[in-house]
Amino acid sequence: MADHVLVQTESQLRTLKSRFNRHGELVRNPVKISETDMKGWGKHDERETILWIGRTDMFHKRPLLFLELAKRCPDLPFVMIVNNTNDTMFTDISTKCPPNLTIVDYVPHKEIWDYYRRARVFVSTSASGYEGFPNTFLQCAVTGVPMASLEVDPEGIFSQKNCGLLSGGSMDKLESDVRFLWSDEVHAQRYTKLFYKYTLEHHSLGRQVDRFEKLLQKVIDAPLRTPMLPWWKMPFQRFVRRLEI
Repeated sequence: MADHVLVQTESQLRTLKSRFNRHGELVRNPVKISETDMKGWGKHDERETILWIGRTDMFHKRPLLFLELAKRCPDLPFVMIVNNTNDTMFTDISTKCPPNLTIVDYVPHKEIWDYYRRARVFVSTSASGYEGFPNTFLQCAVTGVPMASLEVDPEGIFSQKNCGLLSGGSMDKLESDVRFLWSDEVHAQRYTKLFYKYTLEHHSLGRQVDRFEKLLQKVIDAPLRTPMLPWWKMPFQRFVRRLEI
């Protein structure tokens, strides 16, 4: 049994306690972010795409929902960066792709930032049951991209902290949210700045590295204990029932 369990979110802490009666150590997803990043953000009306990034799967990232969104908004430009993990689905997406959707098959990490900087809106269609705290959200914070999420609401950043728009599983509302963020610069910037400040406070690389280092030191300083033997190495005990005559 592990001496320490690391988790990424407060909801995972609660799940660990409720399901396994274990206490966890919270180390949030880190991102390299600084107080000067806002100076490099492009103007709202100069950003030209609605961006989606993820894998070709049906249960988690669900790219077909983004495809449906693009069809609902033929007047808006969409970009889908796909990590092709399912050839059948990738072919299906490519075949059904509307004229206003550009599909990009994989982008190296060092080049991905350019796509964020050109995006006016970022969309998540991920299923809430499979998502932790997405790195794509943190990258939006660094580059100043407002977010619209179909289901995922890690740490209540949308429903409680007002860092973007949450559609509650409704494609109709997702379409409305995307159009709103696309056209309303004032609200888009407000959501973006709130999430930027939240990320700077809770997910900055330096803070999380310090946190992780302290936890490692805690483990190193703890007294050693005799490890539990696996079942096949445990002493074999034979139980004998004595019968009285």
